[in-house]
Amino acid sequence: MLTILLSLIKEPILLLLSLLHSRFERDHFAPHPTAPFEGYYTRILTPEATILLILSSVRKATHKPHYVHFSYLPHPSSPSRDENLRIDLFPTITDQGEELSSPEGALGELVHLLPIHWHVFSIDSRAEYRIRIPGRAGQEEISGIGRAHIEKNWGIAFPSGWTWAQAFAPPRTPTPFGAPPSNDDSGFKLSLAGGQTLFQKAYLLSYTSPTTTLRFKPPFSFLPLTLSTPFCSEEIDSRAGLFKISVANFTHKIVLAVKGPEMHRGWIGLHCPLSGGHGNVFAYESFEGVVEVCVFRRGLGGWGYRWREVERRRMDKCALGFGGGYSFRVRTEGGKFD
Repeated sequence: MLTILLSLIKEPILLLLSLLHSRFERDHFAPHPTAPFEGYYTRILTPEATILLILSSVRKATHKPHYVHFSYLPHPSSPSRDENLRIDLFPTITDQGEELSSPEGALGELVHLLPIHWHVFSIDSRAEYRIRIPGRAGQEEISGIGRAHIEKNWGIAFPSGWTWAQAFAPPRTPTPFGAPPSNDDSGFKLSLAGGQTLFQKAYLLSYTSPTTTLRFKPPFSFLPLTLSTPFCSEEIDSRAGLFKISVANFTHKIVLAVKGPEMHRGWIGLHCPLSGGHGNVFAYESFEGVVEVCVFRRGLGGWGYRWREVERRRMDKCALGFGGGYSFRVRTEGGKFD
């Protein structure tokens, strides 16, 4: 309780200092020892598979406070599609590391006043990987070059329900480990996260293409009392593997639809950092979704200003996730968030 009271005094001061001068800014991708939970998420997309790595901690939990997840998930069209690899570990960690600094900006100072933070460190980085598999029949090493999406979140608690989507152009041909970097990139990049807490909904959305760069955040992507606004509306049907959202500001609008396998078939279940620890499976993700994006620009036409479509794109191998109350499986299995 004393820690929370001190935070309520200290955090507004740190926020103000960060706004006033850059010397007070910190690197929020670094550890946040005062945050009740914190997690790092990396997805690497290769021509053959998705590689997933998650590191997560609920610092004061007594049951499974730390979580390490690794999975290698070949695409359905890959010759090795039946050779999924998955490792879930709940290690004992005594060294918490040291607090450094991070690029979310001044709002990153509000750990207790703003319940959750989401920061995308990289939307598309070249990633070299080498996976050694002792005892595996035949090939014992998988290596190559893919594209990585790297993010983290931290704060007091997860939303009661959330969705997440991420997509970028994959490497078009297998690249051997140690090869020079490839510039083969269509420039398509999408990242989105949003959720519900205290009867409110909000989303963060980033979209980049060779001709367009858009960023949406509240108030434009805020749904008060979970109700649609003239700027933002959504449709979620996790049983059908469907998520749609429309977000607009005064000049641009984006409409996107992501469709994954129905009934969470082939989706991977993941543990979430609740206050009691990681002894749960409250999130489900698929990496075989298809996303369609339409971008509109407001322009003068007819009797006034109207939305005019300026871009339409489609991308497969899109990642899509539903967690908490947004996942039909969590609801039917009686999952409860704290």
